[in-house]
Amino acid sequence: MAGSNVISIAMVRSVISMLALVSLASMEENLSSRNYDYSSKICLKSSTNFSAESVAQFDTSSCYLSCTFSSSLTILTNIDRPEQTKRFIFRLRDVKTDCEDAVADKEEFENTFSVKLYKENKLDKQIKGQSEIIRGLQNGIIDTFLHATDVHEGKVAEDPGCRVLRLDEQNLIGFEKHCNLQNVDKKELVTAKVESKEIFHVIYSDEGRNVARRECVFYSTNLQENIGLVSFTSVDLNLSEVLEVSDGKEENVVGNEIKQEIERGDQEEVINKGKNLMVKIQKTKVVSIEGSKAFLSLVSLLKTISKENAEAFITKFKTKKAFKHLVDAAAGSSNLFVHKTMVKVLSKNKNKNLLERYLIALGFINPSNDLVSELLRDIENIPEKDENVRETGIYSLCHLVGKLEDSENVRKKVFSLVRGSGSDCKSVPCQRRMVNCVAAMGRDCYTKQLLQQVKSSQDKLAREMAVIALGKPGLVPDKLAKNVAEELLNIFKDDQQNTLQRLAAFNSITLDNDTSIKMIDNLGRNNKDLTSFVTQKLYQTLLKKPDLDIKRKILNYDFLSLQNSGQSVYVSKDVANLESTSVGFVFSLIMNGNALKRTNFVLKTEDETSGNEIIRLDSIVGGLSSFVGDADPEDDPEANASVQLSLLGLPLRPFVLFSSFGDLVEMYWSGAAEKLTSFLSGSVLLLDRKQSFPLSNGLELKIQATASISFDFSGKAEISIWTKNGKTHVENAGVIVVNLEAKVGDKFLVFENSFAAEGMLEVDTDINMSGDEVLACVMMKQKDTKLELTELQTLLDKEKETAHTTQLPGVTWNLNMKNNQMCNNMLGK
Repeated sequence: MAGSNVISIAMVRSVISMLALVSLASMEENLSSRNYDYSSKICLKSSTNFSAESVAQFDTSSCYLSCTFSSSLTILTNIDRPEQTKRFIFRLRDVKTDCEDAVADKEEFENTFSVKLYKENKLDKQIKGQSEIIRGLQNGIIDTFLHATDVHEGKVAEDPGCRVLRLDEQNLIGFEKHCNLQNVDKKELVTAKVESKEIFHVIYSDEGRNVARRECVFYSTNLQENIGLVSFTSVDLNLSEVLEVSDGKEENVVGNEIKQEIERGDQEEVINKGKNLMVKIQKTKVVSIEGSKAFLSLVSLLKTISKENAEAFITKFKTKKAFKHLVDAAAGSSNLFVHKTMVKVLSKNKNKNLLERYLIALGFINPSNDLVSELLRDIENIPEKDENVRETGIYSLCHLVGKLEDSENVRKKVFSLVRGSGSDCKSVPCQRRMVNCVAAMGRDCYTKQLLQQVKSSQDKLAREMAVIALGKPGLVPDKLAKNVAEELLNIFKDDQQNTLQRLAAFNSITLDNDTSIKMIDNLGRNNKDLTSFVTQKLYQTLLKKPDLDIKRKILNYDFLSLQNSGQSVYVSKDVANLESTSVGFVFSLIMNGNALKRTNFVLKTEDETSGNEIIRLDSIVGGLSSFVGDADPEDDPEANASVQLSLLGLPLRPFVLFSSFGDLVEMYWSGAAEKLTSFLSGSVLLLDRKQSFPLSNGLELKIQATASISFDFSGKAEISIWTKNGKTHVENAGVIVVNLEAKVGDKFLVFENSFAAEGMLEVDTDINMSGDEVLACVMMKQKDTKLELTELQTLLDKEKETAHTTQLPGVTWNLNMKNNQMCNNMLGK
């Protein structure tokens, strides 16, 4: 019994000793206690010239979305010597703000918060409360204070993509920082642009250190690079009093996390909201500013819809007239639940037009690996009898896979789909599909394969397609660019090649000064159609260059007269300038003797380093030379014509107009081609990006950028076999909408900016092949263009909306002198 008491006493003493050691080890020592005057301001507004915005003297007077906070702030600095840690403790008191609803709970604002610094710069922040705004401001105080400590110690972080200027004056040290925060994909038509400017000052006085921090974050798109949303934040910590050192027994702060509540929309509510949006699209027409905005709202609704709601929603409207708009929006949503339901519903329809429409729209999204894998399985399951749908799906899949990183294994599976049941790709249809797939991917991995097809394919159209692909941006790596340019130049110079392939090579070559001189020096005069086309393009391209020597080679009668030696036409015009990006079109018409062989129309954007094709419309005509003169031995044996459309880099399957003389006669007698018919319409998502940025005062700026294009391409044709005349009329109507939304808090500060443009381009072509000389007249009219800019600002549920609309008058384009002369001859003017 005595022994047991001795053991018990020893155990108690050990426990007491251990507790004493733990107490000693966790004892902190207060190094300093100081009071500061804390103030912070946030402003969210539009900016029309961010490059000229001054962070130091930012104008907040016109800012509706503005809020200021001020308070007294006590900061205690404690250290734990045994543990070698430092803890900063923060206490706010007497909070004042002009946004009372944002900090309705003043007690939460005055909660003590802290940060502990361990070895190797590890941080442990302890903040408690459920207000996103209050927690953000407290976090901003911690970060600003720690930044000031680093600056005081001479530490200024170097961030990638930022220019940093260090400041070191008599009583001030700090830095100025200018950052580009986005990764721009030049292949996309609409890209986001993010910039920030920051000034950080630590100011010294006899009493201690003050801190001043200013920051601007600017968000825009490449369509309006210097116009967008800007947030301004400021933080000031001004020392007001040095306090007595405490006993170091400050409380330990235990923080918590914000409880996130996931909102699940009621099924009936979701369906009603979707119904209202589809009714609006149907009434206002999708190719309108109002309809396109409703389309973006429908996409946003479908993004977060649940599996159950997706099934109910799609089933509810699958027989409605407006269902086609839901098909487009479903593709843009990138929602896997929506995708599975939509494919299941559309696959059951006998008419596969809507399924093909869905697959086309799907080709423009920013895909996830899961969605691409699902689409791969979907296309594998398309029956062979639906070969058109399968081909469309393959091209969309190629376009999506080209956007993925580390996609080599997926690309192999896609190429297997392209080959079909064959183990190689020696058949003509496979070679044509493969070129379209590679062009859709936009990767520079397959240059050698394209060159091989140019040299070895037995099909002249497959060779021509490969040559054209070699001229597309992004398909040739820099290390092979010189070799490819030489190969293309050799094709162009080879008189044994047919005219179409030589001109395809010419159009794929980048016309720098050296190449242009080689072209001019090797320009023969035997092939009048080729010479006429080449001299027209060289003249219109080189005239824009500043080099006087190259201009002397084209500004002379000997060269200029060659433009009229044949019937081919080339026209290139700029129609608009958007900041650093220009919008223009190219129209070309290639003749071989009296026979029309190719037409091409491209609407494109260009900047200093790259370009994008918005729409490309190619027509291929063959087998007609014997009807308008002597038969061309290289012409196709049967009369044929087809059209291929490429939209934003996605090639669509060819559309065959006729494949024999019998088809042509039937089309003539039926009059089917004489009715204005929409051959492609819909809406696709161009941009969908969410980003968040921690602001200098600790609040989080959440930005969502979305953009869509809605289009309707329609046409008609009148053909007379007997008089050998033809007319075509094409209408290209389109609307582009770009929405930017910036939020601080859920309903605290919300800024919405929307830019929209609506217009139409008409192209009329008259061809007369009844005489000795073929006459072709092209007339291009740009209808009135409507521009709209709207802003909606919400401050704690109080809204302020502004809208500006501008109408740009239409214009008939003066294409070139040769076209004007031909139009005058045809129309008798």
